Amino acid sequence: RPAPNPPAARREFGLPPTAHLYLCPQRPLKVHPDLDALLAAILRRDPLGFVILLRGRSGIAADQLAARFRTTLPDVADRVVWLPWQEEAAYHRLLTLADVVLDPLHYGAGSSCYDIFSHDLPLVTLPGPYNASRYAQACYRKMGLPDLVASSPAHYVDLAIRLGTDPDYRRDVTARIAAASPVLFEDMDVVREHEWFFERAVKQAGP
Repeated sequence: RPAPNPPAARREFGLPPTAHLYLCPQRPLKVHPDLDALLAAILRRDPLGFVILLRGRSGIAADQLAARFRTTLPDVADRVVWLPWQEEAAYHRLLTLADVVLDPLHYGAGSSCYDIFSHDLPLVTLPGPYNASRYAQACYRKMGLPDLVASSPAHYVDLAIRLGTDPDYRRDVTARIAAASPVLFEDMDVVREHEWFFERAVKQAGP
């Protein structure tokens, strides 16, 4: 996707101008309790860090999640920022402001992986045993960047902190994603595989 024009500014969303922004743009229902400890660790290790979440369309799940955070990460819950659900254009503007994008555990990004990587953004992911947590890993594998996939909860936190606080490392990762990401969007083999499947299915179905 093209970069927003004019470029997005943090003041559009009321975000701190000098903070390190750890954005998790998924629905609140995807935020499993196992993620709470990792968010707490990130915020405790990075005093300039803010976790940015979207409230969802109704806000009910977000209110429940915010209440949970007051119990599970009470000392840093004030640095979790809730933004309204964003329409598409605003959503992409918000994405480009992130220093780091966080993939939830167990039920991670799916189609939004392509939004994130189309802006060359680093996505911190920890794949689990099930399909719903492995889309970001699959994208990194296709791009040839397996070192950007966390291998443990501690590694997830370390990657997030390094990307959030080390601008040289973040620029290097962004450049690597920019160079590799076209394979996610220009791969005609996927189109041919779908064509082959449907042609075969139609033939097998008969008249």
